[in-house]
Amino acid sequence: MSRRTPNRRPSWGAAVTATGGGSSSPLGARRWPREVAMFAGAYLLYSLARGVSRGSEVEALENAARVVALQAELGLNVERQVQEWITGLQVMSVLGLLYLLAQLVAVPLALVLVYKRRRPVYPVLRTTLLGAWLVAIPIYALFPTAPPRLAGVGIVDSVTRESLVPLDAPFVEFFYNPVAAVPSMHAAFAVAVGIGLASVTRVPVLRVAALMWGPLVILIVVATGNHFILDVVAGLLVVGVGFAIAVALHGTPWTRPARAAIAPWRPVPAGGDALRVAIMCPYAWDAHGGVAAQVRDMAASLRGRGHQVDILAPADGPIDEPNFHALGRTAGVRHNGSVGRVALSPWANMRAWWIVRRGDYDVVHLHEPLVPPCLSVLLFSGRPMVGTFHMYGPNSRLYGVMAPFARIAVRRLHHRTAVSEAARSSTAKFLHGEFEVIPNGVARHERSAPPRDAGDDGVRILFIGRNDPRKGLGTLLTAIRGLPGVRLDLVGVDRDEVEALQEQIAPGTPLPDGVTAFGRVSDARRGELLDHADILCAPSLKGESFGLVLVEAMSAGVAVVASAIPGYVDVLDGHGRTVPPGDVAALTAALRELADDPGLRDRLGEEGRRAAARFEWDHVTPRVLGAYGTAMAAHAVRRGLVAVPVAGDAVEASAERA
Repeated sequence: MSRRTPNRRPSWGAAVTATGGGSSSPLGARRWPREVAMFAGAYLLYSLARGVSRGSEVEALENAARVVALQAELGLNVERQVQEWITGLQVMSVLGLLYLLAQLVAVPLALVLVYKRRRPVYPVLRTTLLGAWLVAIPIYALFPTAPPRLAGVGIVDSVTRESLVPLDAPFVEFFYNPVAAVPSMHAAFAVAVGIGLASVTRVPVLRVAALMWGPLVILIVVATGNHFILDVVAGLLVVGVGFAIAVALHGTPWTRPARAAIAPWRPVPAGGDALRVAIMCPYAWDAHGGVAAQVRDMAASLRGRGHQVDILAPADGPIDEPNFHALGRTAGVRHNGSVGRVALSPWANMRAWWIVRRGDYDVVHLHEPLVPPCLSVLLFSGRPMVGTFHMYGPNSRLYGVMAPFARIAVRRLHHRTAVSEAARSSTAKFLHGEFEVIPNGVARHERSAPPRDAGDDGVRILFIGRNDPRKGLGTLLTAIRGLPGVRLDLVGVDRDEVEALQEQIAPGTPLPDGVTAFGRVSDARRGELLDHADILCAPSLKGESFGLVLVEAMSAGVAVVASAIPGYVDVLDGHGRTVPPGDVAALTAALRELADDPGLRDRLGEEGRRAAARFEWDHVTPRVLGAYGTAMAAHAVRRGLVAVPVAGDAVEASAERA
């Protein structure tokens, strides 16, 4: 994978020029109460987790013995010698006091100083500490460890003896977990705040003093008998993870350019630089879902315009596609009347974040950004992000319960889109904010004259979809009994599934004549069946935000009969027949009307073909690129850049959206 040079700037994207002045900063002057509340909440979480998961003293002593044994093999059992040496220097009382103050006073003061003196560094320092804390909590629960002073290895509790503040006092134990020696957060936090403090001063002596704070606290925790050497090593590793999280979220402030002005997005000129895009689908790539199909076609359209596109998605089998990154296996999750296969494993989520982190992408496009592993990228990626919401669920209980948390997460998006007005309205109801409606796209379908099989005189009705309850296949199987002589082709469901469904809706009754289940087919085969079809029937009961199958049929000039649900009504816009969802009699009547009138089918097919033109990729892709440009500009502004207009630039994507 080639890496762009740090100073490379796409000629069509954000034009950046250095500026001075202004008050744009990563954190506003009035944000300090929020920061205080954040740390208070984190400490409350830590206290609750400690209370629930605090290990037994017996287990803690056993783990301490394991640490001592490992250190003996490595030649690191030096804690007793260090304590004896420090005791001989007569400074143990001072070190004991510093141990008590290192967390309770030094860390808060360091955060305040960095916040006041070096605001761009503060988010990185804050998130480093919080990230390290969150990583340490499960380690405390899984590996409770007694400190050297309690491990019975000849090391005394010098803090209690010298400072007269007993570490087993209730007040002290309110702040400290006595069996949480691994990792040493004293050491971790001291190193982090020392580096942070060094960044707020240019005085060499003060900078050296700040950088020495970390080593000093490491000496203190070992000399006072509160941590083993390996505890300190674990603490440094944990703070490294915290720093990695912080850099992923905020970037590296020490290497950021000065504040700059960013121009609005401009269309790609002929021969202009290509974007590097990651498009992420949370659903199983090999499950033939609508979102996956949309991601595949969108990637193809963008590549056709010269852009570099990687696809990230989970998969349950091997995928042989260029520029595809498999994220791991999936599990079925039932929601909104359907079963989606998503990747829930920590490995899949970490892999997604790592690929995006290493990919040097100009923009990341998350489809269903609140579904893992898209959610992991949303929370931890520092790239410009566009989120597209496909789901339609106006009464979703899950959305209702998770809405407060989801609103916080979606604030990280730099631009939000929805595939239809139905998806926009139901999503905005829970998440609030503005959403741009950019519909799903379809390729132009040049339909051939539908050949007929020998002796085939019947009208052919086509159904495309999974055997999910919300798809309404049972309603269609019941309605077809009132239409003798027609043929029903089913794509996406197997014969066994259809027979089982038939047994549910009419026990002991065989399938009507003329019903053929093709199962899952290739795109080419589906196109052939669409060419042969006279009518496409979409009898879904609920939960459809767009109706991509309808658009494909309209583009092919096939007359459509569909349920009158919001996503379908928006797409058809009167160029087809709609019936109440689940109404067998109405569905039978609409299908009979079209089956008996070839002229009506032709007229609706031609109207649908013209109406579907607005969904073709030639119209949709420029709007997607416009969303990318908006996201890149918003990302730059959040990083401390100020948007300025560019006189005389005609923004094609804005015109498309208008």
